[in-house]
Amino acid sequence: DSFLDPDGDGTPGLAAGGTFELEVTYTPSRETADRSEIVFDTNDPEVREVRIPLQGNTVPGCVEVSLDPPSEIENRMELIADPGETVSGRITVSACGANPLVIDLIRMRPGSSQALTFDDSDLPNFPATLTAIELPYEFTVSYTAPAEVLDQYPGALQVLNNSTTDHSLGIEVVGI
Repeated sequence: DSFLDPDGDGTPGLAAGGTFELEVTYTPSRETADRSEIVFDTNDPEVREVRIPLQGNTVPGCVEVSLDPPSEIENRMELIADPGETVSGRITVSACGANPLVIDLIRMRPGSSQALTFDDSDLPNFPATLTAIELPYEFTVSYTAPAEVLDQYPGALQVLNNSTTDHSLGIEVVGI
């Protein structure tokens, strides 16, 4: 019905000087660019049709990370514990941009301290696709301080993905 009377004045068509709004929703189903157009036929003898080009997925996909507890240093989580105590931090991975983010794997990087553990029970089976409108992936990293804390216990999480900006994102995790 709104196409018959787009300006809502009670008569079919668009009155002289009339305006209307049209909302276009785009849901990408693939990682390549999509193009289309909206075509309006008119009764104006000088402009028989109006074409409006549409395009999507031209902005590369990207990955965003937030840490709890937050850190002064980007992509670094510090977990501070007394000897024998276990503390945990929460990491959230989100998609941004127009392209879906395909995450191939989230894991502790080989060589990370055994005092650091990663709970992947809330994560999907990989590879998995995440879009900017979906809820992000959240997971927990824990640090159990040895009975005698001698030094820092370094490690890192690795997020392998199809982002054009950071396809192997490292999140440094340090137990102190």
